[in-house]
Amino acid sequence: MTRSYKVKNKLLLLGVVLLGALAYWLSISKTVVLYRENSRLEAKLDSLENAPSAIARLTAQLQQYEKSLSHFSTRDKNWEERLLHGLAQVCQRHHVKLLHIPVPQTEEQSNYVIHTRAVKMEGGYLNLVQVLYDLEHTKALGRITAVRFALEKDRKTRKTFLFAYIYIQHIEKGGSRET
Repeated sequence: MTRSYKVKNKLLLLGVVLLGALAYWLSISKTVVLYRENSRLEAKLDSLENAPSAIARLTAQLQQYEKSLSHFSTRDKNWEERLLHGLAQVCQRHHVKLLHIPVPQTEEQSNYVIHTRAVKMEGGYLNLVQVLYDLEHTKALGRITAVRFALEKDRKTRKTFLFAYIYIQHIEKGGSRET
């Protein structure tokens, strides 16, 4: 049985492809897997060698965060009195009515106790914005986390009033006291 050179070339090409696939499966694929594993382990080793500097950097960053947090954290026992007095001063200065200061909602996260109060005020828009500015930049009464303005209509007098609900947070480290 004589075969033409075209058939022989096709069989030769098929043999080369099969031999290449067999060679890859037997040796090259294992080498590629080992190369990837080696690269992964080298990266892990590099990260372990850099661990002390990373720990020092993260510790410094944590200290910086603690310092920033201390700006919003007041540890004195008279925080509620200071809050009431400060709010009354600011509201009186800007002709805004302080209507309601509820009991704070307390939440514990990690090693911190977060007290949140939703203070309700009534007044003109510009006056309420000035109160917000003073509370954020002048008075250190806590951190303002949210503000909600609401127009409400009095059904008896048919007048519309603008209210601001200001959420003020007080943060304490550790569960030292409940308010």
